[in-house]
Amino acid sequence: MLKNFGKLITVLVIAFSLFVLVGCTKEETISFADENLTMVVGDEETLAPVLSDEALEVVYSAVPADAVTFDGSKITAVKAGTVTVTATIKDTKISATLTVTITEPVVKTYAADGVYTAFEAGDNHGAPMVTTVSVTIADDEIVSFFIDCVQSTAVKTEEVVTDYKFNEKSKKELGYLYGMHNTPNAEFEYERQDLTTTEGLAAYEAYLEESGKLEWFEQAALIEAHFVANGTTLELDETTEAITNVAGVTVKDGSYSKLAAEAVQNAIDGKVISVMASGNHDIIWAEGTVNAEGSLTELELNTLQGRMVEGAYAWDAKNKQEKGYLYGMHNSPNAELEYEKQDLTTTEGLAAYKAYLEEAGKLEWFEQVELITDYVLENGVAGLVLEGTKLDGSVEALSGVSITAIGYVTVLNALYTAFPNA
Repeated sequence: MLKNFGKLITVLVIAFSLFVLVGCTKEETISFADENLTMVVGDEETLAPVLSDEALEVVYSAVPADAVTFDGSKITAVKAGTVTVTATIKDTKISATLTVTITEPVVKTYAADGVYTAFEAGDNHGAPMVTTVSVTIADDEIVSFFIDCVQSTAVKTEEVVTDYKFNEKSKKELGYLYGMHNTPNAEFEYERQDLTTTEGLAAYEAYLEESGKLEWFEQAALIEAHFVANGTTLELDETTEAITNVAGVTVKDGSYSKLAAEAVQNAIDGKVISVMASGNHDIIWAEGTVNAEGSLTELELNTLQGRMVEGAYAWDAKNKQEKGYLYGMHNSPNAELEYEKQDLTTTEGLAAYKAYLEEAGKLEWFEQVELITDYVLENGVAGLVLEGTKLDGSVEALSGVSITAIGYVTVLNALYTAFPNA
């Protein structure tokens, strides 16, 4: 009796053990939270299937096999198509599938959508001027060009030209007031008009219509449309240099073709520029680089100046950035620090000037504008608050900036308007 009871106990223990081993063993599972994945050729992703036990090892395979590669759980898209990826728990037949859709990368012609500009410092019969051409890119296509020019007026003393001053309005802004054809014409019995009067302006516009002439801004619009439709090349008459491949245009090519080509190349390279004519005859600009999202990755401020030389105007050979310490913004006598004006073209003079800047706690021009661009790249333009023509001093990071900053703030704001994601 006891012997049989012992056997019964043994059987019960074995059965219970089997129940525990079999009934309580957790089933191994694998799945994907999202069974669809989109990739571009060249992309890499890390697969993360949901496992019943994170310690489980997973092996991967794909059909077609040559569409992707695996390095552990990392998958790399090799060629376009639809791929079925199978994730299998090692040493089992337990698996889950993932559908991977692979597309070819989108090849963009231009760096990012926005407005790209090229400019040139030139002269008009000896008077300084700046010419600009901009191209607008939208959805990776050229949608428009914009040509403009700011000229200057002579400043005279007793009929002798002593300087020049940029006009307040550009040719485009002047419109009919530019008066390109406002000269006497006997054939149409036209007399030169005072375009600042309502009557004079109306008479001029009527004359243009009667004679079939186009004002400068109207001709510029024809060239702009030509650039969009046909590219940036302008054909010129060898003798007169007149533009021959744009009907209705009588103006000469004032570097419009060259600058349009530069603007397009800037769009390809992601080189962005905002420029303005400032003061008497300074050209101020902000220049940078944008990435595919239209965000600025580099930024620089610059200025080109000019001056009267022996009665004629001449642009400086170097801009302020190129001059560096040779610009000599603070190179003037300072009795407190016993500093005398130095000849910066000499090694000794330049060294003395740099030592003076350090002792006086002063920053050269290029160092000050670098403070501005560093701040803007980090924070945007909103913190550039002006008090008159200078920064108001409210931002500690800009405390070393003492230069007149209104022009730099203007071009930076314009740049961020052209590239809202900058």
